[in-house]
Amino acid sequence: MSEYLLTTTLQTLYLHPLSPIPGPFLWKLTRIPYIHSLLSGTLVINTRKHHSHYGTIMRTAPNEASFATEQAWHEIFLNSNNSSQKALPRDPVIGPAFTDRAVARQEGIIQSYVTLMVEKLLGEIGRPGNRKMVMALAGVMQYFPSLESLILKLLPARIRKMQAGHFSNAAEKIHRRLQRPEAAVGDFMTVMLDQKNNPNFSKMSMPEIESSVALMLLGGSETTGTTICGTINCLIQNPVELTKLECEIRNCFDKEEDITFSALQQLPFLNAVINEGLRLCNPVSGGLLRIVPRGGAVVCGQFLPEGTHVAMNTIVMAHSEANFHRCLEFLPDRYLPDNLRPAEFKNDNRNILKPWGLGTRNCLGRSFGQAELRVVLARLVGILILRLLETSSSTGMILKIMLWCRKNLYGLQLSRG
Repeated sequence: MSEYLLTTTLQTLYLHPLSPIPGPFLWKLTRIPYIHSLLSGTLVINTRKHHSHYGTIMRTAPNEASFATEQAWHEIFLNSNNSSQKALPRDPVIGPAFTDRAVARQEGIIQSYVTLMVEKLLGEIGRPGNRKMVMALAGVMQYFPSLESLILKLLPARIRKMQAGHFSNAAEKIHRRLQRPEAAVGDFMTVMLDQKNNPNFSKMSMPEIESSVALMLLGGSETTGTTICGTINCLIQNPVELTKLECEIRNCFDKEEDITFSALQQLPFLNAVINEGLRLCNPVSGGLLRIVPRGGAVVCGQFLPEGTHVAMNTIVMAHSEANFHRCLEFLPDRYLPDNLRPAEFKNDNRNILKPWGLGTRNCLGRSFGQAELRVVLARLVGILILRLLETSSSTGMILKIMLWCRKNLYGLQLSRG
């Protein structure tokens, strides 16, 4: 037994194809430290700490490597070797529902939910004796459709129960939706059900449809809610930036009805705020994971055998002074167009971040998510006055497991604009 352990240790540390990649001794030897960090909710934090010591390429497990370089994006996600992999059947079916044109058709539905959120907030403010309402920042999001992250409650038995409940809920929603007339709804399912323009829908089995909808419900709500919460949390801590956003929105729109998808695309500072919010509070901070295909691949000059797990560590890239000037500060000006961007940000490597992914497996709902973020922030900031509660304190957005925990944020004081 001792000889076997010694042989395995030497092979893993010195003879394995990943042995040239630096990393913590125990992490290179066994996956136990990785699993312990994952279960304790500190994986992203620990990985970021180790990256600061070992560099932009790090071995995080015997068969896994983490990358934090722009070059790795292209070599992992745009590698032609992956083109031979069988495409998931849902892409040609679901894809048409999330094109720019399809999202524009859904503007009325999205705007109606944002209106509901704003009306409820205004109703709370308007209560007698409650002209200025103090509420936790995370509480704002209760008025916007969102799901709590399943992964934050990482207890095996409960996870299985919650996962089953989530998929059951998704299945119920999809069956209920299939019974409604398509023309009377106008949501993304309308496009999916359009047999004339989307004949691939009939090729999907009901389990595939249910699985796809369950994934969209989680991926399209938790990520949006986290980004909005994180961005507002940053704005109220930086009143100068908040005032600039208020001025842009209120000077551009005389009426709330004028705040449309197309109009919001033209606001440089609003879009800069969203990009900066995605940089500091990327909802997928655990990174994007891939497995090296058959035959292996070379990434950043390092050969990776087939089956190797690789990850793009977004939080390391976003919070690196090598990539962003004053990297831990909320400074939307860094994302302004070239003719408006201050000179101090001229060396920022904005291309190193891909919050919506890259390649054939990038975020399917990018157009939908961007439209949602713009309209929610614009209408919140344009209609309400958001200010930091002076007596509040915060430990900030906390990275837990691989997502942000939206608890213990700064208190938010709301009043009518």
